[in-house]
Amino acid sequence: MNRYLQSIGFPPKFEDEKPFDLLEGLSPTVAVEQRTTRIFNPRSTVGTKTRLYNLLRMLYATEGKLVCPICKEPVKENLECDICGMVIERLEIKHFSFNEPSGMCLACKGRGYQMHLTEELIVQDYNKNLMQITKAGSAVFADQIRFVE
Repeated sequence: MNRYLQSIGFPPKFEDEKPFDLLEGLSPTVAVEQRTTRIFNPRSTVGTKTRLYNLLRMLYATEGKLVCPICKEPVKENLECDICGMVIERLEIKHFSFNEPSGMCLACKGRGYQMHLTEELIVQDYNKNLMQITKAGSAVFADQIRFVE
């Protein structure tokens, strides 16, 4: 028992531990070392690497309780709200995946962050036109800029 407690980060509590013939119901432990890897996938997390994320998705889909998005009341087995009559879609594993359109945040597309342009940083002086802003002789974007009157 002490070894199990140590493996999940707790100090041993039993000084005079008696030997066990069988222990049941203990969850497996996972040790995760923090290190930099060459993974460029923003959706790769500790949960996805250890496959715990898949187990959580399965748990949420099978044991999750549906709530009506309109009146916030629990929805029964028939998937229809008793208060407002709205029919709710059954929870599936895909609803808890940030790689699936039905489960990802549509604003960030499952990445966990959004990219925005800050207009104040791009256009610092509204009194100048594009030709006045660029440095004299700078032709970096000259072939990509078209002036329309």
